[in-house]
Amino acid sequence: MVYLPLLVPKYMKESLVVCLLFFERIDQTLECLQSFLFSNIRIVILNNGSSRGNREILENFCSRFHNIDLYDAPENLGVARGRNELLARTSEPWLLFVDSDIVVRTPDWLEVFHRHRRAAPETEVMVPCMFNVHEGRYNGYGSVRIEGKRLIREHDDRGSINFFPGGAAFVRRSLFARLGPYDPVMFVGDEDVELAVRALRLHAPIRGSLIHDIEFHHAHRAVTTADDQYAALTRYDKLFLLYSHLHLQAKHDIVYDAGWMHWAEEQMRLMRVMDLVTAR
Repeated sequence: MVYLPLLVPKYMKESLVVCLLFFERIDQTLECLQSFLFSNIRIVILNNGSSRGNREILENFCSRFHNIDLYDAPENLGVARGRNELLARTSEPWLLFVDSDIVVRTPDWLEVFHRHRRAAPETEVMVPCMFNVHEGRYNGYGSVRIEGKRLIREHDDRGSINFFPGGAAFVRRSLFARLGPYDPVMFVGDEDVELAVRALRLHAPIRGSLIHDIEFHHAHRAVTTADDQYAALTRYDKLFLLYSHLHLQAKHDIVYDAGWMHWAEEQMRLMRVMDLVTAR
C-alpha cells in the first residue's frame, strides 16, 4: 500500500504527537498506525514487552516512515509506567494517547482537533467519540465525584467531563505538570481514575470536554495466537486489576465499586481467550 500523507501546516504537526503502547496484537497495531499515517503527524511507539517476532514486524513497518519513532522498554512496564515513558520521550504540548486496538475514522481529525483546541484554550483533555465494535455501541463518558468516602461515576455525554479514558484521549502536557504523571504503582487498571481523583483531592478537577466530530473505532477481537493470548491474560489479570483497585482506594481513602471483575471476565469472553487454551 502506498501512503500519500497530507500536507498539513507545520504548527499542526509540531503541537501534537500520537503515543502508542505496543504489547502484541500486531495486526491491530498496524491497522491503528495505518489509520493515523495519512495525517503525517509524529507517532511515538513504546514496545512494552512484545515478542521478538512481532517486534521485528513492527520495526520493518515503521522503518518506511520518517514520522514514526519506535522505542523499547526493558520489560513490560504496564500501562501507567508505559504512558509515563511516552510522556518522557516526547515534548509536544499535546499528546494523543491511543490504544493499539483503535483506529480513527474521521479523515480530517487533525484539523478538527485543532479547531476545538483553539476554541477552548483552557481545556486540558479532549475525548473523541468512540464506537466499541465488540459491544455494538458507543462508549459512555462522564465525570467522577467524591461523596463522603464513596467515589461515584456519573454518566454525561453533553460536554464537560473531569475523567477520561487514558487510551483514547487528547491530553495537554501541562495536565501532567499540574498533577504529576500516572501512578507508577498501578500496572494496569484504574490509572486514569486515580489521576481524576488526584485532581479532585487538589480541588482542581481535570478540565475535559467531549468532541463528537472525531470518531474512533475500538475492537476487542478474538485472539488467534499464543502471543495475543498472553497479552490478553496479562491485561485482564485479576490480581493486577485487584492490586490497582485496592491501591486506588487506600491511597485516596475512598470506596469505589467499579464492577471491574465482571468487566474483565466479559472482555476475556469477547476475545475468546480461554477458547485458545481449550484448543491446545
